[in-house]
Amino acid sequence: MAGWWRWRRVAFTDPPDEKAFGGFAARTGWTYSGRVEHGWFGPTPTWSSLDGAVIRLYPQADVCVAIAEVSAAEPEFHQRAMAEAEAMVRRAFRCFTGTEALNLLRSTGAEAKPRVLTAVAASAPDRYCPDVGEAIISALFAPQPPVRAAALRGVLLTEWPQLERPLVAHALTETEEDLVHFAWTLAHHLYHRDVDAYLIPQSGALQEPSNPPEAPGEDTAATPRPAAGGGLRTLLGAASGRMTWSP
Repeated sequence: MAGWWRWRRVAFTDPPDEKAFGGFAARTGWTYSGRVEHGWFGPTPTWSSLDGAVIRLYPQADVCVAIAEVSAAEPEFHQRAMAEAEAMVRRAFRCFTGTEALNLLRSTGAEAKPRVLTAVAASAPDRYCPDVGEAIISALFAPQPPVRAAALRGVLLTEWPQLERPLVAHALTETEEDLVHFAWTLAHHLYHRDVDAYLIPQSGALQEPSNPPEAPGEDTAATPRPAAGGGLRTLLGAASGRMTWSP
């Protein structure tokens, strides 16, 4: 099947708590799977539909904006189930559309921008969208650390190949220690790049990466990693969790 989606995401304008979402899921006929471990977000409430969709709820406290993600163990064979699950969530709760999120981003001030940018990234499609990509790239070099933190969340949520080089440039110029750590980790785990390979040696000559990208899942002792047990909450919560937002 050509052009299938790996996931579909919904960013909530009015974030439901786990109990409210669980009640909706039960009425819909989804089966609760418990809090399933996620590599970046930690244990997340997870449900499954009878036709193969897997639905995760990422709480606002962890991701800055509450998000529902619909995926499948074999997404290429469950595209219809994923689309139907997304539509059910959108009918039951107030959610952003991609256009709404982008329009709000263009009109909002710096204080509210981190949450809105996260909503933009979460509402983006599974393949590169130039308007969203440009917003994330611009935010990677914004003067406010919380906005740059939101841009890193955007890179993580979209995983677009087109963001690899801007992410590496950000990692080489970032001054906040926790954001440097997370940017290097993203470059390694999403794009299999070690940022220190791009540093300029003392001789002044530009050093090109000499080692090939590592296979997914491989780590090196020198590569930064998320703080143990913390995920995004530990790495980015301090920079963005206190931001207020009134959509």
